[in-house]
Amino acid sequence: MNGNDLNKLKILKEITGDGSLSQRALAGRLNVSLGFVNGLLKNLVNNNYCMINVSSKKKRTYVLTEDGHLEKTRLTYELILASYGNYHDTKDSMIHLFTMLESKGIKKVIFLGAGKLAFIASNLLKRTSMQLVGIIDPKWPSDDFLEIKILDFNILDTTGYEIIIVTAMPQQLGALMSELHFLPSSKIYYLDNNINV
Repeated sequence: MNGNDLNKLKILKEITGDGSLSQRALAGRLNVSLGFVNGLLKNLVNNNYCMINVSSKKKRTYVLTEDGHLEKTRLTYELILASYGNYHDTKDSMIHLFTMLESKGIKKVIFLGAGKLAFIASNLLKRTSMQLVGIIDPKWPSDDFLEIKILDFNILDTTGYEIIIVTAMPQQLGALMSELHFLPSSKIYYLDNNINV
């Protein structure tokens, strides 16, 4: 699913929930420009996915047509398929990485980044002989994640870890990696393509 389809799905869902939202309110909810929303709505109207009801000069209501409901259903289905595929690709990449690390004799690992990837990775790591000794994520709002202690960068040496596996989402990565500049690249592994840099 491409970005345009995702934005179209988001706006179709917003219209379904509250068709009386202004274009400015839609732009705010979708975190896009007002011009983008205006163009997207024109496209939806031109493709018979929604209609505009004008009750006064300033008040417009957007209503999904039957075609609009069908398009929303189609796009939702595509999103589910893409998400399912991404999950399995990520899971396969993790299994491959963990198998390779286990074959190298790695026993103790730390995750860099708490969140969705760390959740999946921690469940898969339980199937191996490796142990998760901590997670580094200074922005995580609590002291633990999945009952694993959130660590500070300055106590890494006390954990007995052998490698760090990056489980941070891309938007988190820059800030977290800048804190690890002192580590040799051979100690840092990425889930994506099993690349260590």
